[in-house]
Amino acid sequence: MALRRSRKPSDGDDPRALGGSMVGVGGSRDSAGVVIDMRNCVLIDSIEVCVVDKWSDDERGDALYMVLNGRINRTTDRTRVGYLMNTDGAAAIVSELLALFDRCGPEFLGDLVARLVTLHKDDHVAIGHLKVAVDLAHDALGG
Repeated sequence: MALRRSRKPSDGDDPRALGGSMVGVGGSRDSAGVVIDMRNCVLIDSIEVCVVDKWSDDERGDALYMVLNGRINRTTDRTRVGYLMNTDGAAAIVSELLALFDRCGPEFLGDLVARLVTLHKDDHVAIGHLKVAVDLAHDALGG
């Protein structure tokens, strides 16, 4: 899929109007020590992702385009916000999610694995790709 420019966002679609922030002494990795501002944050209920064949005029290769859909907190308004990223962006998202496992505990990880198994059975995700990624990372670390 090639990149194309679209119309200007309407007021309801403008991601600059969305909110959300977190503050903690140790940063976002604090355990139970982060104060969050959820005004105008998006409560995600679906995600769409596709591969695009161009990142920019300066960078070549595949990129990802991810659309996060959801309801704006404390309203009935909905929004769709698109994010374009290369492998650095994708790695940043994955690494932050993986870092959550240290802070959330085994119950969260168990719930996540159960959900991934369900998605795999419904043909939404191929869990085998996770094992390949873990094996490649293990090998790269000399394991």
